[in-house]
Amino acid sequence: IGAYTSALIAGLNNIPTQQTSKQTETLKEYAQNIMSNLRDSIWVLSSKNIVFTKFVDRFKKYALTITESYPNITLNFSENIKNNTVLPFNITLQLFRILQEVLQNALKHANAKNINIFFEDEHQLLITIEDDGTGFEIEQTQNNNYGLSNIKERVKEIGYDVQINSEPTRGTKIIILQNKANA
Repeated sequence: IGAYTSALIAGLNNIPTQQTSKQTETLKEYAQNIMSNLRDSIWVLSSKNIVFTKFVDRFKKYALTITESYPNITLNFSENIKNNTVLPFNITLQLFRILQEVLQNALKHANAKNINIFFEDEHQLLITIEDDGTGFEIEQTQNNNYGLSNIKERVKEIGYDVQINSEPTRGTKIIILQNKANA
């Protein structure tokens, strides 16, 4: 994937400037995003155990890179990390994928102005992503939304819990927390 994406970027960069178009620039951006996602995946896959602060730092970097394409959205981070729990590989990978999905949903569908992400590791791991966007009816969306189903399945796989709170015109708040029984 990396080699083909690098070749795609190089090919797009070799198109003479007078021939570039909005479509070419969009393709370049897509290719660069593929490379960025690939690097993040390699980072997660090559790490056996990761302390929570390193996980948080990596996700912040990812989120800031992604939101560059959304100039009208402000991304805010806050933390309360006291324990700095060591995360096993499988939990790191699933949490990263869950947060990617939640962030992408907020960016693409919420029409939000602000997205707030809070990381806590005091009594248990807790991650909250909240937006001030359009929100949605949970009952109507629950069974027809692949993204939300995917989040719930991944959270269940690692023994965590998820709370999804949303109302039309009132935004969405998703809380991912470590299930103490599975800690």
